[in-house]
Amino acid sequence: AAASAGWIDDGAVVRLVTAGDIVSIGTTASGEKLTVAGGISAQGNSFFNNLSASNIKFGTSNPVVIQQSGMLGVNKISPSSRLHVEGMRLRYMMVQKQTISAHS
Repeated sequence: AAASAGWIDDGAVVRLVTAGDIVSIGTTASGEKLTVAGGISAQGNSFFNNLSASNIKFGTSNPVVIQQSGMLGVNKISPSSRLHVEGMRLRYMMVQKQTISAHS
């Protein structure tokens, strides 16, 4: 494995030498393990493992939030149930297993 300026190239995997290092793309201001300024494009499945005290949030004006507990908020940052849809007119929604239908 060749090392260059803090990186190790293990062939198919390129990684940081020190576990405490951070990676910034498009910015020099980073307080997280990975900070990206700009868009991110991903193809295939994305997995989030070992989330500690964090939620996953998409969007700002009408956010979709997945809490660590598994609760999903649509237009609601702090959902109070497994599925919490706030202030949006539903046209059609169906949840299977425990069938719930909502129509507007």
